[in-house]
Amino acid sequence: MAHLERARLSRACLEKVDLRNAYLEGANLSGANLEGARLSGAHLQGARLTRARLEKANLKDTHLEQAYLWSAHLEGARLTGTHLEHAHLWDGHLEGAHLLGAHLEGADLTHASFDNHSYLEGLALQDGQHGSASLVDINWNGANLAVIKWERLTVLGEEQAARQSKTPDGKGKDKDMRLEEYQTAVRANRQLAVVLREQGLNEEADRFAYRAQLCQRIVWRWQRRPLNRVSGQRRWYRSRMRWPCFPWARARQCVLEEFPPEPYNESNTRRGGKHDGRSAAPRCSQARSRGVECMEKTAS
Repeated sequence: MAHLERARLSRACLEKVDLRNAYLEGANLSGANLEGARLSGAHLQGARLTRARLEKANLKDTHLEQAYLWSAHLEGARLTGTHLEHAHLWDGHLEGAHLLGAHLEGADLTHASFDNHSYLEGLALQDGQHGSASLVDINWNGANLAVIKWERLTVLGEEQAARQSKTPDGKGKDKDMRLEEYQTAVRANRQLAVVLREQGLNEEADRFAYRAQLCQRIVWRWQRRPLNRVSGQRRWYRSRMRWPCFPWARARQCVLEEFPPEPYNESNTRRGGKHDGRSAAPRCSQARSRGVECMEKTAS
């Protein structure tokens, strides 16, 4: 059982090396050649494996939490039950990889590549502790997505990140950053909805398309595009309604000034308390004629 914590092994040639159950936390293996290596059960938390070559490597039950696997080559690798929580798989090559029961909760799979030989059954993409995986701009290339339990993925990692007002470092996000994150969340949900619909998974596709619409509404709110125009039109209309700028509004104001409403008294009511329309007829006729006169003057 080797102890190689924080070892510097960048660009090392380690083809078919046996490092089962080895401790390599924080090790630098950037650009290392690990083709066919046996790393099952190894501890590689936080290790740097940028551009490492891990084709057909055995990574069963390996711990790669928070590992950096940018542009790593994992074609044909065995990743059964591998722990990749919060791993950075940006532009990772996973064509033909065997990911049965792999844990990708909170992992970043942006620009990762799969193909129709990638085995994704039982893939875990979300849990309560690590959050959801980020799936924007993935090249699925015909990978079978029907074997993934999509009902367990309620929200994508991009949307979760956009909802946070602070970065993982605790720094506050400005408006431009949050707007960009919500736009990324819209793109991720729409892309996934399109791919799922192409494979006949319409119910799951509809759910992610709905999530995209919710994020798009927030984008519009931040950009203040349609909501500001609508509210501006309403404010303009209400101002016009309030001030007597139209002929009918000016006529109404003239009528109310010359013919104010009469206070209630018993003389202008019939027996039973109902209004006497016959006694008010002359007054209504005068008000109507006055209103027509005001409208004609305003229009001219």
